[in-house]
Amino acid sequence: MTQDQEELSMADFMDEIEKSMDRVSKGDIVSGTVAGNNGESLIVNIGQMADGVVPKEEVDFDGGESIHQIQIGEVLNFYVVKSDDGEGNILLSKKRADAEMMWDETGNLVSDQRPITVKIKETVKGGLIALYKGVRCFIPLSQVSIERIEDPETLVGTSLQVLITEIQEEKKSMVASGRLLQERELGKRKETRFHELEEGQNVMGTVKRLTDFGAFVDLGGIDGLIHLSELSWKRIHKAEEVVAVGQTVKVTILRIDPVNQKISLRLADYVGNPWENMSEHLQEGAVVKGEVTRIQPFGAFVSILDGVEGLVHISQICDEHINKPQEKLQLGQEVTVKIMGIDTDSQRISLSIKEAVADEIAGYEEFLEDEESSSSSTLGDLFGEAFKNLKF
Repeated sequence: MTQDQEELSMADFMDEIEKSMDRVSKGDIVSGTVAGNNGESLIVNIGQMADGVVPKEEVDFDGGESIHQIQIGEVLNFYVVKSDDGEGNILLSKKRADAEMMWDETGNLVSDQRPITVKIKETVKGGLIALYKGVRCFIPLSQVSIERIEDPETLVGTSLQVLITEIQEEKKSMVASGRLLQERELGKRKETRFHELEEGQNVMGTVKRLTDFGAFVDLGGIDGLIHLSELSWKRIHKAEEVVAVGQTVKVTILRIDPVNQKISLRLADYVGNPWENMSEHLQEGAVVKGEVTRIQPFGAFVSILDGVEGLVHISQICDEHINKPQEKLQLGQEVTVKIMGIDTDSQRISLSIKEAVADEIAGYEEFLEDEESSSSSTLGDLFGEAFKNLKF
């Protein structure tokens, strides 16, 4: 070795000595190599005269659960908690270093709208406190989920995927929303599912909620409505009479509104639905008896089969002009009607009382004509055959 090489090696050696004598200070972020791991703490070489020590609870934000996954020789970043822990070691924290470094990246979380997973730590007035790599996140109760949260305490200790909506640098904290992320994902699923459905198609769904006007059914990411009139061929007053929340039902897609993304449904599981074979029960032109079940300004509904009603328009009640059906009809009244039309697709039947009466009158007149014709016959016409062989 030449004299110049010896002098260079000595200079390098002295540089290393000087570096090791530059004591780190609290709050510094340093890089170190894991030299030991006994499951309770890490021994870290950070290029100082003293070793760095990382207690288990300073490894991560879950109580040091990941300490067993850290390998000897692994190079990590650490936060200097104390330059001397009282035993000549430097007290380090991996989780605090992760938090400091993560905070430098938080700006991108809002602009990128990238979902992150946080862990719920506690409940506070108006919401939840969660942690993401040591940074506190406040989640307003209304932003936790699409679903109503009855007891926020049940979420403590669980993980939740959220979007960061606001960064509060002065408080070193963030505001997050799980609801926005769920709505975004739901929108994607709805769009996909919406294009998979077709009018006239029979699909399975789950009754999601009931209203005064019908039942909403989840068709796999998108809801459809079964109106009360489409829940049963019988007249019902509440959806509860036919279906229950959580029930699996088969439905027929009647209409799809692509602009407003609305779907109209009919319950396909009708039991003994007479509309499926109406021709076996009723025929156009037939005269039947029924009971007045509803009266509207435009006419009266008459029950002619169990659960099947037809409409007698006000113009079909009688020959004379009337202003309202109540002038001639009342609820519960038995009437004779003629079936003028049957529309099985829309499940509508048009009836006429005056046509039924007209048919009855026409039949009676025909009967009288037959009677008159019979009474004008002579005795010879009536008894000729009986008397022709008799001799006087």
